[in-house]
Amino acid sequence: MGIMTTIDHRGKTYSGEVGTIADTFLGTEDHGIFTFMLTFDFNGSGQGAGNYFLRENTAKMLQGVIDVLGVRSWEKLKGQRAVALREDHGGLIVGIANLDTGKAVTFEELAHG
Repeated sequence: MGIMTTIDHRGKTYSGEVGTIADTFLGTEDHGIFTFMLTFDFNGSGQGAGNYFLRENTAKMLQGVIDVLGVRSWEKLKGQRAVALREDHGGLIVGIANLDTGKAVTFEELAHG
């Protein structure tokens, strides 16, 4: 289990778990859907985040993720420490936050502006 914290973002408090992005996926999954996935490692346990259908919002979604984590390309995400945001402890990862800056984003706000 990673280090637990809370993150306030846009008037909502999220349960956060510090982990390392162990792997990334950007491409077409088994059902032909273009998507992305971030796989977090929380000191031995793992969880995936993302899996949104990317279409006209593709650039916004990907740019939002790399901007929050302060990297210049998708490939640089692997190995980055980040906070996985959840609406409840142990639930689905709904967003990410930068461990150093506190900058955060939810996948839903990226998907729908």
